Amino acid sequence: MRRAVVLVLTLAALAALAGCGVRPSGVVRAGEAPRKYTTEVTALYFQMHGLLARTERIDPKALNVSQKVDLLLAGPNPAERGQGYETALPATSGGGVQVVRVAPHRYELRMNTPVATLSATALDQLVCTVLAGEAAEHAMAVGSVVAVVGTAGRREDRGCPVV
Repeated sequence: MRRAVVLVLTLAALAALAGCGVRPSGVVRAGEAPRKYTTEVTALYFQMHGLLARTERIDPKALNVSQKVDLLLAGPNPAERGQGYETALPATSGGGVQVVRVAPHRYELRMNTPVATLSATALDQLVCTVLAGEAAEHAMAVGSVVAVVGTAGRREDRGCPVV
């Protein structure tokens, strides 16, 4: 009996050492490693009850800051409107928007629309959306400012009052 136990244990040890038939292979290329997140969060600033309010949208791909401003210019989506979000920005088709870093912590939002008559809330919506987008892309420091430049004028550098 003792001999049978020793034989069984020896065979089990040999099977474990043999690797159970797994043979060595070279490096197998399997592509890019899985990502933690498969979607991107886009922060947009609208207004709710007359106050500046941040909302977040989940996007299937990363958007640049200019694309985020285009989303803002399109206004709140139906779900956001149902939650009470509004916009102080005039209706526009968007497009042609460009965000440029002109100096450390200074950006210009260049638009193909007049900006001289935009309200303070409308400017805050634009500036906060730009700065939130830049922060997401470049981890920029607090204290950055944006000048809004349009077809008929330029608005002063301003920061986001809620960041």
